Amino acid sequence: MNKLNSIFKKVAELEKNAQEVKLGMHVELALVDDIKAVANKIKSEVTESNKMKSDALKNKKMFDDAILLKAELLKRYEANRNKYAAQLKENNALFSKLKAQAKELGLSIENSPIYKEYLDASKLLSELSDNNQSNWELISKY
Repeated sequence: MNKLNSIFKKVAELEKNAQEVKLGMHVELALVDDIKAVANKIKSEVTESNKMKSDALKNKKMFDDAILLKAELLKRYEANRNKYAAQLKENNALFSKLKAQAKELGLSIENSPIYKEYLDASKLLSELSDNNQSNWELISKY
């Protein structure tokens, strides 16, 4: 009978161990499933990260292009500013000579058609200069 009790004890221990192993396997399988879920989530983040990198590269190119365009516009702004200043200086110098020569001859140039052209040209140069400045101010702050 002792032998039979010993066998029953062993069988009970084996059943208990088998239940513990089964429970352990279920716990391990649940952990494996959790790890797989986390791994899949991380893999989906790679796709999002790659899309973000692509968007960042596109934006960088746009900014680089804008910086180059701004530099080109600065050159044009400065060239126009210098050109308009030179044209105004030339216009004023020529008119001063004409006015002096007319005065020597005893003529009043203020009533002549050329005086109106001089004033119109001066006004137009002022407007061009103002427009040039306004155009630059649109982007100079960026």
